[in-house]
Amino acid sequence: MESGKILMSGVCRMLLRAGGSGVLLCCVLLMQCAVISGQEFSGIRVPAGFRVELYADDELAHDIHSLTLDSRGRVVVSGPGYVRILLDSDGDGRADRFQQFADGPATGSQGMYFHG
Repeated sequence: MESGKILMSGVCRMLLRAGGSGVLLCCVLLMQCAVISGQEFSGIRVPAGFRVELYADDELAHDIHSLTLDSRGRVVVSGPGYVRILLDSDGDGRADRFQQFADGPATGSQGMYFHG
């Protein structure tokens, strides 16, 4: 992943570089984002040197409640009725498929913790 890249899917993952050492931060964007022409994100402002890119669309993961990274660095998301691992099979920096990790819970925001 490039320094200063933000990956989007209703949630984001940022890689910041400070003094030569990388710091990985995970955050949840609690706002609605509109995709315009497949590349533009309405209402999202980021500091100079950062950019916003689509990582996964609504077909792969809709109404995301939680996001984490697993021990292999893969993006894991949960929403109503699913927990999914988002996969970038072709290495283009965008998820193109998912692996179903669990079915449920049906509703509600939840944190995610799993061993393995």
